[in-house]
Amino acid sequence: FLELWLENVWTLIPLNVMYAMLQCLLIPGGLAQVGMTRVALDMVRSRHSFLLADFFETIRKSWRKALPAGLILLLLWIFLLFTAWFYFTSAGLMAMFYLSLVEHYVYQQIALLKLPLKKAFRNACILVLADWKKNLLIGILRLAYLALLWGIFTLLPYTVTPALLLLVTLCFYPGLMQMLTQHLIFPGVKKYL
Repeated sequence: FLELWLENVWTLIPLNVMYAMLQCLLIPGGLAQVGMTRVALDMVRSRHSFLLADFFETIRKSWRKALPAGLILLLLWIFLLFTAWFYFTSAGLMAMFYLSLVEHYVYQQIALLKLPLKKAFRNACILVLADWKKNLLIGILRLAYLALLWGIFTLLPYTVTPALLLLVTLCFYPGLMQMLTQHLIFPGVKKYL
């Protein structure tokens, strides 16, 4: 995986920036996610990708499913964040972790398969539990990334930290996390679907 990512790290930077800009618009978050999922999946499957062209082509082809999926997931996130803030239980944190994994499976199915949205959500909920070892690894790697950001923030001077965090998060993290996630979850999707 690292060889594949290092081979594509510099070509992914414009796509990462475009993805981050579209994610900031909040409502089209599902649109940006499905485009990024498709490009990362093509790279993981060693298929040729025209990065930005494929990103926007996937958004254009699947916006009718990606936009409602993004809105549904956004509403679920708002609900879970509210309940976690209000009740603060470990079950709320586990539900947020579960939903973050469901997102990846939903967008992958939207980008790859021609399924109704209800069936994509149902499959995603099942696949998170069916391939739990790889999903747990994704969660551990996300926590390691947050620990790295916290280490950068606490160890470096405050004049350098915001610019470095912005650079890492904007230019490298989306592509790395998408490629890693697709690398880990695609074999399960291929096996079960």
